[in-house]
Amino acid sequence: MTGWQVDETSVGLAPHGLSCDSLPVYTGSSTPPPGTVISDVRIVTRLDLHLGDVTVERSCIRPTADSGFSGWEPVVTNTDYNTCCGPSAAQVWIRDSEIDGSMVSRKDIAGACGFHGVGVLERNFIHDVGSGICFRYTDNEHDAVAVNNYVTNLRAYGEPESTGSHNEAATVRDFPATRRSDRQVTFRGNRLVTASGNDSGSLFIQAIDGPIDNVVLADNLFQGRGYNLVVSPGAHAYGRNLRATNNRFDGGTYGPVQFAASEIGHGWRVWSENYLFNPAADDARGAVVPEP
Repeated sequence: MTGWQVDETSVGLAPHGLSCDSLPVYTGSSTPPPGTVISDVRIVTRLDLHLGDVTVERSCIRPTADSGFSGWEPVVTNTDYNTCCGPSAAQVWIRDSEIDGSMVSRKDIAGACGFHGVGVLERNFIHDVGSGICFRYTDNEHDAVAVNNYVTNLRAYGEPESTGSHNEAATVRDFPATRRSDRQVTFRGNRLVTASGNDSGSLFIQAIDGPIDNVVLADNLFQGRGYNLVVSPGAHAYGRNLRATNNRFDGGTYGPVQFAASEIGHGWRVWSENYLFNPAADDARGAVVPEP
């Protein structure tokens, strides 16, 4: 499934005949132990997966307003803030689920990611959060995988030029590959929408917390305000294995792509078959988006 085939009926709970309100409330721990599989429940708190080896499937994560948000806490994370701030020792998986921040006030959710850390996210519907999928503090071991997710209806607060939120449907802030050279961050077949008013980009990549390498972007639809795709310099370097193939861009407010090649020091390893989004055209192919 490509990103332009993704909507709220094709991912998340709907294909399984489920909804958040139809699911029973989860009564297990909000910090589940390794080996836990959470299925077919509604979780009404934030979810801390830093112990690792946890699967969440066909579930709704919809925390209530009294779940301890104060403007930045993720809805779901596997970041271990006790050691500040690596991920869980073992991988985590979230699939066929809904992450819904609508019960939390705009002020308290605007700085929060739907998911923060590193994990495998497949076929999820993520909405009404500050930012969507945040691959950050990824350490040097696990792959970061986002496939067929729909992120939309982000919620901002305040003035972005001062103390207000900065919002992205997805972001990568570090992804070193020095220990595992085959390690990869993959965004494939996602629909990433930013329209909060404080938008940095549908996908915002910035090497601010560590170096970034082995990035694969394929079959995604980028929509919304700001730039659709931003690759920005930070305090750390980019590797040379950045690949983008067969993506669609609606053009955003300022343009489809911002890529700081002169500051990064090199371009893309692969930039191929990327087009403006035209829903009336064959395979939604509009004009070619040239390599930035």
